[in-house]
Amino acid sequence: MSDAVIPLRQYSALRRLKFRLLQHLPGQRGLHYRRRMMEVNAPQTLAAFRAAQARTKGKIAVDLGANRGVFSREIAATASHVHAFEPDPWTAAILREELKDLGNVTVHEAAAGAAAGTLPIYRHRDYADNPLGLSQSSTLRQDVSDVDSSVAVAEVAVIDFPAFLKSLDAPVGILKIDIEGGELDLLPALFASDVLERVDYIFCETHETILPEAQDQFAKLRQQARRSRHPVINMDWL
Repeated sequence: MSDAVIPLRQYSALRRLKFRLLQHLPGQRGLHYRRRMMEVNAPQTLAAFRAAQARTKGKIAVDLGANRGVFSREIAATASHVHAFEPDPWTAAILREELKDLGNVTVHEAAAGAAAGTLPIYRHRDYADNPLGLSQSSTLRQDVSDVDSSVAVAEVAVIDFPAFLKSLDAPVGILKIDIEGGELDLLPALFASDVLERVDYIFCETHETILPEAQDQFAKLRQQARRSRHPVINMDWL
């Protein structure tokens, strides 16, 4: 569950046009170019994120898939309090250590879901070779293409996230969602709840490239996000 620094790559106008056209191709080829298009848009996404921080200064923020806390720390500079969620036990321990100097951050060693329970968590197939770098790929979904689905690392807690938002009983300025495919279950639950009335901005990474069989689901979620006026939803987080 990633908070790696977003790559700000520079592309020529011709390459940007190529990506924009080819992202609509079917299958993996279209997904490849869609990912390149998201990289083209990364500077605008970051600018929108930082503008949202300025507009929601002093409100609560929530970071789902906090990983090692890069963006939790950034959000904490303007938010009254940050709730940072990271279910992978090894990564959660690093997260707590990285953010221990911040008095306005609560680390939750749990996943955010549509209902409470416990689920197995899986890691990237090459995790043993690069645990720090690949910690961002831990997921509750066994069908993600880049994980070792044969071995679950642990059983982790899953919270009822719509209920958690209601329990805050306060406006949420920013909700960042980067949960390696978990958005396919979480976002429909949020859309079906009135709890989103309390949230100003959502920044969500979608994972089409590692869940190619779920393209129709992702397309429907993007359509719902585009129709939302409140909160403002950006589905191009990287």
